[in-house]
Amino acid sequence: MGLLLGSGALVREDGKGNAVARKIPKGPRHKYPPGAFSFVKGTLLLRVRNYEARLAELRQLAAENRALRKTTLAWEGRYQKILALEAPFSNVLA
Repeated sequence: MGLLLGSGALVREDGKGNAVARKIPKGPRHKYPPGAFSFVKGTLLLRVRNYEARLAELRQLAAENRALRKTTLAWEGRYQKILALEAPFSNVLA
């Protein structure tokens, strides 16, 4: 059985000579529901859940990083506007 977990959580199951693709619906926020991987059996289930917990943490950190970047870019844009407004008056105020 081959698993590809990540964005979209497309899971490939090795069937009878053919691979079957399964789309897992994402839960709220950054985690998949606990029962989303119920089709995984045995000791592999523990590994999948641990891997998903780590991926959920990475997804959360990435979302926080995107939010900080968005805020930083907004403040930088405001600062550039202020500099553009002050430039024509730099000789007058000096």
